[in-house]
Amino acid sequence: MNLKDIKNYCLDSVIPLISEETENLLKLIISIKKPLKVLEIGTAVGYSAALMLTYGAQSVYSIEIDENRFFQAKQNLKDLGFEGRAALYLGDASQILPSITGSYDFVFIDGPKGQYINYIPYILNLISLGGVIICDNINYRGLVDGSVKMKRNSLTMVNNLRKFIEYITTDSRLITQIFDIAEGVSLSCKISG
Repeated sequence: MNLKDIKNYCLDSVIPLISEETENLLKLIISIKKPLKVLEIGTAVGYSAALMLTYGAQSVYSIEIDENRFFQAKQNLKDLGFEGRAALYLGDASQILPSITGSYDFVFIDGPKGQYINYIPYILNLISLGGVIICDNINYRGLVDGSVKMKRNSLTMVNNLRKFIEYITTDSRLITQIFDIAEGVSLSCKISG
């Protein structure tokens, strides 16, 4: 088994997968930063965790809410030889984040989009100075920037993503750049405590 096998499985099974552009950005930043500890929200079946471990991350701590995907990710990471470098947590990140301790030098958020605003205060306490935060799909299907007409059932998620974008672009502890790739990606660096 290799990364390509997992990617093909995701594509064939319609399991959410990072876009090619997001993947390239992630590979680039991980290769440059070589983080010791990565925190990931949204494991799915372990593709992005395996990608980060392949490109230079020493260890990945990842949270997944879906039990089936959690166990698939565990098996995939074991099959790829990353079992000792990947720790997976099953559950809702909103409930797990408050109990996480330690310092992380890289965070990748690709979980429930409407929850990003709730995650960021915890993330800012966990990320080290100079640490990098990448958030995927912040313009969720073009709904956040208004390029696609919003449906009523998306209102809360879209408003929460807008609040999140405002938060990370105005908080003085962060330098943030938004990239108009795929469904929008933010890249932030923590510059002060």
